[in-house]
Amino acid sequence: MKKLMIATAAMAFAAVAQAGIVVTNCVVKPSGCPELVFKLTANGKATDAYSKDYTSVGKFKISKGALVMWASDMDGDPKTTDDCCYPAYSLYAEVKIGKATYNVLVPQTPIDSWTLFGKNQDEAYDAILGNATKAKTYTLDSQLGISASVPNGDNIYDVDTDPTFTTDFDDAAFVATAFGKGKVKVNYKKATCNSCGSTPASQSYEIVPGDYSGWFAGFFKGTNEDLCFVCLCTDINVFGGTWKAKYDKKTTTWTAAANRVFGSVVQRAMAEEEVE
Repeated sequence: MKKLMIATAAMAFAAVAQAGIVVTNCVVKPSGCPELVFKLTANGKATDAYSKDYTSVGKFKISKGALVMWASDMDGDPKTTDDCCYPAYSLYAEVKIGKATYNVLVPQTPIDSWTLFGKNQDEAYDAILGNATKAKTYTLDSQLGISASVPNGDNIYDVDTDPTFTTDFDDAAFVATAFGKGKVKVNYKKATCNSCGSTPASQSYEIVPGDYSGWFAGFFKGTNEDLCFVCLCTDINVFGGTWKAKYDKKTTTWTAAANRVFGSVVQRAMAEEEVE
C-alpha cells in the first residue's frame, strides 16, 4: 500500500537552522512572492525490512519528487511587497525502498542554508543596492542544506486509513546537502532626454535559482533483531545516496507540485487538512 506519511508535530533539526537565502525581488511578480519549485530525484540504498520476510539492503529511489520553497517578504507577509525571502521548504516524494513504495511528505520546515557566493558576489550585491551602470547577469555559486527529524511519539499517519497510525518511520531523520549555481540578472535603462521630457535612469533585477546536486543520509527506527558489531545492538535502520533538484520554472504553486507527485485526490486532501 502506498502511504502518505505526514509529520504533524514541530520538526527538530540535525543542524542549526539559518534564516535561509535573503534576497530582494527574487522573482519579479507584482502579486507578491510565489513559491519556488524544484523537481526532485534521488538514488541510493536503504535498510529494507518491509519488501521481504527478512531484512536486506534495498535500492532507495525517488523518481517523482518536488522541493517547494516557501516565500515571505521582509515583514513576514508574502502578499504585500516583492521583497522576498525563502525561510522554509516542503518535501513531496514518491519513495521506493526495495519493492515497497511510500508517498512521503515533510511539511513546511525551516531551511538550514541557502546562499549565493563566489567571485562576483561583491559586484552583484553592489548592483542590487542600486549602483548598476549597465545591464548584466552575474553567475554565482550556491549551497543548499535541508534537514528534518520526526521525534519518537510524533504522529505519522496513512491518509487512506486515517486515523489509523503507522510507525514504519518512527524516529526518522535526514540531512541533505547540495551545490549548484544561481544568477543575478540586472536590468538597466539609461536616462533619456527628448522633446517630450526627460526620463531618469532605472534598474530592476531578479535572482534566478539554478539546479542542485548533492548527498543525503538518514535513519529510521528498526526492529532491534539484527546481529551487530557494537556491544549493545540499536534499533536504527539507515539510508543514504545522491539527489538532484532541478528548478521548475513552469510550476509556481505547491498545489501543482503536490498534484504532480501525489495526484489530485491526495493534493485535495492536503488542502482540506491545511497540510502543505
